[in-house]
Amino acid sequence: MDLWSNSPVKAETSGQGEINAAASSQHDITLSQMDERELKRERRKQSNRESARRSRLRKQQECEELAQKVTDLTAINGALRSELDQLKKACEDMKAENSQLMGEMEQSEAPSVVTTLSIQIDTSKAHHGNNDLHHNKNNNDNKG
Repeated sequence: MDLWSNSPVKAETSGQGEINAAASSQHDITLSQMDERELKRERRKQSNRESARRSRLRKQQECEELAQKVTDLTAINGALRSELDQLKKACEDMKAENSQLMGEMEQSEAPSVVTTLSIQIDTSKAHHGNNDLHHNKNNNDNKG
């Protein structure tokens, strides 16, 4: 049986017609099953395309987030490096100043700083002590 041609169909005898009708019915069921399978296949393909599209979008978003993180961390890294350089320079300056002061202290003919400070402290106490004695003596003179 030719479904696609325009040729006239010959009249069939009743026995052959039932056989042809059954074959045609089976053929229709087979076409129907094939159409169902094809539809399922197409739906599955479309579902896979959508899933792949969502996956690509997720990956793209993740990539953009990582790129932003790289930018942020690069800026932070630059700021920290700059701060580190400043601190290193300050440390070197302090070391140089310390060396200079130590050199000056070693070259000076005066007694050590500790000795000088302790002498100044002792002198200050003695001076206050004399004033207190002088002050007490004057107060006693005024009373008597």
